[in-house]
Amino acid sequence: MRRNSLGLVLAFGFSAMFAATAAQAELKPIPSKAGKDWRHALTGTTFPPQIGELPRRNIADYGNQQLDIAAIYEQPETGTVATVYVYRAGLPDASIWHDRILKVMGGAGLGEVDQSKKVTTIFTPKGQGENSGIRSVVPLSGKAQAASGVAVFAHDDWLIVVRMTSASLAPADLDPALATFVDALGIGAAKNPATAAYGITPCAQPFPTQTVERGARDMTGGLLAGALMQVVEEGKVKPDKGEGASEIPHYCSDPGAVVDYGAYRNEKDAGNYLIAVGDDGNVIWLAPDTMAALLDEKKSGQYAMTLTTVANRVSYAPFTAMPSPAQVMKVLQSERPISVVNRAIGKSKNKTITIAPD
Repeated sequence: MRRNSLGLVLAFGFSAMFAATAAQAELKPIPSKAGKDWRHALTGTTFPPQIGELPRRNIADYGNQQLDIAAIYEQPETGTVATVYVYRAGLPDASIWHDRILKVMGGAGLGEVDQSKKVTTIFTPKGQGENSGIRSVVPLSGKAQAASGVAVFAHDDWLIVVRMTSASLAPADLDPALATFVDALGIGAAKNPATAAYGITPCAQPFPTQTVERGARDMTGGLLAGALMQVVEEGKVKPDKGEGASEIPHYCSDPGAVVDYGAYRNEKDAGNYLIAVGDDGNVIWLAPDTMAALLDEKKSGQYAMTLTTVANRVSYAPFTAMPSPAQVMKVLQSERPISVVNRAIGKSKNKTITIAPD
């Protein structure tokens, strides 16, 4: 399933100075004992040695810090494979990544995906927010596999994704098999349960299509953009005093999404948007560069660009106005970032800031 978008980032102009940002480009086996549970320490997720008729084959790390891991369960006799992905996404929004995975699924070499026959179910994962999971199955044709499915839900700041594909199970049979598999995973109760998942729909207002000019490569501005994106990344708008719970954005999508990326924005705010790269959690944020404008009124109207990966927040030179998603992706392909700030792991508050030379 995985289109390793951090591999794309590495190909898109990162120098050796920023190699840590692409830490997950290399898949590394994680030792585990046969017949024993394996526990992911950062999330408490437990991978049993067998789920139903699917024995665990291996566990691997897309890096060296277990920020993005995968476990494969397989039964060759029935041609059924289930892969569990646990990763710290740039935005742990199940609805967005469910939408992205369905787009990527059609380009994964599994066969032809008939999206018109997709069956989607909203469900409540054990110990997580009510109706916070979303699951879909689709029929496949043209190759050996008969059906494929995906279940996605957030566990605090992490995403848990289960992909299941089978050569022998039709969609109607794969769906309950996928649901049973997800239910058998050992996942602790969420500290901050996610809100209800939903199917992503196209945005009513079009996304920008123009190419805009770039702002200067300002080191201070890059760090300020990273700080601003940390607030945006929380996925909520703080309420005024005396009001109730924070408002959680409800996202819609750019109808022009492609396999490699898709753009999304809050249905109630057309003033910023994000790009989900690939299907493995990496997010590019485009938002007004408010902090830079406070320091220099000439920078009012600028848009900050920040890439959030499982490990880092990466800032790029700003745009003088809201750019098109296509222009943003070209920047990712060709330009060096201004700065890289690592995201804290677990209870660690250590931060490393790397500034790129001009």
